[in-house]
Amino acid sequence: SSKKIGWVCAVLTGVMTFMAFPTDLSPQISLWWLIWFSHIPILWWLKDKSPQSGFKWGYLTGIIINTGGYYWIAELIQTFGHLPIYVALLGLVLHSLLVGLIWGVWGALVCALSPRWGRLMVVPIAMMAAEYTLPRIFDAHMGDSQYPFVMIMQVADLLGVTAVTGLIYLVNAAFTDALDRDYRGLKVALVFMVCTL
Repeated sequence: SSKKIGWVCAVLTGVMTFMAFPTDLSPQISLWWLIWFSHIPILWWLKDKSPQSGFKWGYLTGIIINTGGYYWIAELIQTFGHLPIYVALLGLVLHSLLVGLIWGVWGALVCALSPRWGRLMVVPIAMMAAEYTLPRIFDAHMGDSQYPFVMIMQVADLLGVTAVTGLIYLVNAAFTDALDRDYRGLKVALVFMVCTL
């Protein structure tokens, strides 16, 4: 069914995104490059969806990203708070529900504005705006995943890490447009990438 496809797209995006960040489980393995195409599945799925549907699927994606990326919160609460595991897991869930709103708002904006302004413009700007304005407990950004990619991270010195986030989402949007045989975005993304190196 179509809902199953949506779930697969949300899970694929969620897993690839949180795997782009270092984890305690495998600190020596860096999969930072995954994030450059991790949002293609959910962007493909969001095409022609309503803003309400965009919020729902974006929110689900955000919950998956933050549950996988911040799994250690449960251990932190249990170890240093001396609280039972069910309380620690509740803390993790509440955190994921809060920060997942970033992707919910992003998904709604993508679906509401892309038909008029185009995915290439809306996708990065919507994520930068959502990431910059919505509340979070830890000051983390999608651009932080690129810490091993020194040449790209130099952009953060000039424009802040939010600009790196924007570049990541620009590339994801360009690849998604290419699936629809619109290759103009790849040229734009290439120009931006060359200018940052």
